[in-house]
Amino acid sequence: MKISKTQSDGATTLTVAGEVDVAWADQVREAGLAALREAGCLRLTLELSGVTFLDSTGLSALIAIKNAADTDQLPFTLANPTRAVTKILQITGVEQIFTITTDPDASEPVEPQI
Repeated sequence: MKISKTQSDGATTLTVAGEVDVAWADQVREAGLAALREAGCLRLTLELSGVTFLDSTGLSALIAIKNAADTDQLPFTLANPTRAVTKILQITGVEQIFTITTDPDASEPVEPQI
């Protein structure tokens, strides 16, 4: 599991790769929450094209980050989710609460595809 961060003009992107499961969900949650607390963060994107697996604890981490972003009134986007991630979002019905794009810089959400 790997998390890297880039920042540009108030936009923070966390790129997540590997399995987001019980062993790593807390690290994803903490990285997301820390990014939101950083001065100058006006928008947070989680780049998920490298995520190979997402379990319920990983899903919980994504929801926690989204809730924190909503509380702070900051845009939060899931970008380029893999088929594995998209499937979990759809099965659980939570894809509707997220803004999901196929491009981290896109302004319009797109329907996830399985």
